[in-house]
Amino acid sequence: MVSYFLVGQTVLVRKMGAYPVSPDDGTTVVEVTLRNKFHTTPFNDTLPDTGDSFFYALFTYSEAGMVNTNAANHFAANAFTWSTVADVVRSGDAPLYFDIGDVFTLPHATLGTIHWQVAAFDNAVLLDASKTHSMTLLSVSTLTTMPLDAAEKAYATTADTTFQEGKKYYTYNGMGYDEAETLPGGAIPSATYYEANEPYYINSGRGHWGQSALRQYLNSSAGVGGWWNAQHIFDLPPAQASTIQGFMAGINDSEFLAAVAETVVPYAGDSITCKGLMYQATDRFFIPSRMEIFGPVWAPYDGILWPLYDCANDDDRIKYQSGTATAAQWFLRSAFPGSGAVQFVMGTGVMQATGPSVVLAVAPACVIG
Repeated sequence: MVSYFLVGQTVLVRKMGAYPVSPDDGTTVVEVTLRNKFHTTPFNDTLPDTGDSFFYALFTYSEAGMVNTNAANHFAANAFTWSTVADVVRSGDAPLYFDIGDVFTLPHATLGTIHWQVAAFDNAVLLDASKTHSMTLLSVSTLTTMPLDAAEKAYATTADTTFQEGKKYYTYNGMGYDEAETLPGGAIPSATYYEANEPYYINSGRGHWGQSALRQYLNSSAGVGGWWNAQHIFDLPPAQASTIQGFMAGINDSEFLAAVAETVVPYAGDSITCKGLMYQATDRFFIPSRMEIFGPVWAPYDGILWPLYDCANDDDRIKYQSGTATAAQWFLRSAFPGSGAVQFVMGTGVMQATGPSVVLAVAPACVIG
């Protein structure tokens, strides 16, 4: 049997010295029967000038008269923090108090103020399966520019210890590389045999979110020169690895970082070595997919359309570089079907594809849960 809770009224109660435990335990500050009444103009409560500490609780009534007394809806005066937001989300009550499109702000040491917009409720898969509720946030503006991944080496020392059946190996003659004659199963002398990379990767980088430099940047708190590590034998760092610190290094709000959940992020791999298959990464920060912004345009479907973009038009998908009036071209994490390219959103809000090593704008996302 499924039970439905139809919201009829929300009451904000204030109490001196402790949290109200019921709608009658304190002073009723405001009663709301109209959803989104304070969406545009927030409600401000004037505290008595007594020097005492005051605490609040929100009580939601159903149309049948039942009341929700969840402690996640408690907060102190001047203390509605990211911890409070996380408690509300984890209780499952976030849609009662926040709306799709609502905006939260977060200071960042090098990128200025980040404006996080609510993109979805309860559509993310969290690594911690015990957490069943979530709220997805997407940056309103693009925050920086960099490639998804750098152009790669043409040849690299093999990591194999024995020669593999059907695989080509090369030796270096002082001027170039020659294909070697090998015996499958034979031992490979250390650092003397090489593998050849795919031509597209050499010129344009690899459209594989799970191995990308951008993913490393977003999920690192390391300083300049410390956030990039090679993900495979052909990998090379982007220029930004030696000029900027990891994205998380600029976030000093520990409550926000504690609120951001490790999220299972699906993504479509490229069609060169990944064969267009679906993959998963586990991230705290990521960039959106084709499916999350545009819906089911092409398979594979990496994610679920975010309600923020349900029924959206091209203008709704336009993002501007933070602090400017210039429309940005911003990356998506999805590979373009049938190629090595990755998809991005043009300054007109239209979807297009390009090489992963092209420098485009970045609009990060995360999940509170």
